[in-house]
Amino acid sequence: MSKLRDAWSAIFAKRDAYRFTFKGPDGLVHREGQQVLDDLRKFCAVDKPGIVVSPVTRATDPYATAYRAGARDVYARIAKYLNLEDSDSARADTEQ
Repeated sequence: MSKLRDAWSAIFAKRDAYRFTFKGPDGLVHREGQQVLDDLRKFCAVDKPGIVVSPVTRATDPYATAYRAGARDVYARIAKYLNLEDSDSARADTEQ
């Protein structure tokens, strides 16, 4: 039982660290945190299709597709720990 409690404690500590980085004491994403999330959303190509087509060969580029998937996973992990849905972040983008 102690190992399970320790595992949950580690998960909650990690969640709190993510929230502290991006959110203020009121639980809302602060201005600087939103700037970082907006930049990561763009850099991680969250709003682009997952499949990357080579502009030269016009065929699916498996390496670029895998790279994009990895980048998107990074953004998804941060959003998960912040309890943000894609719709929440997209809505924040339009409110600025």
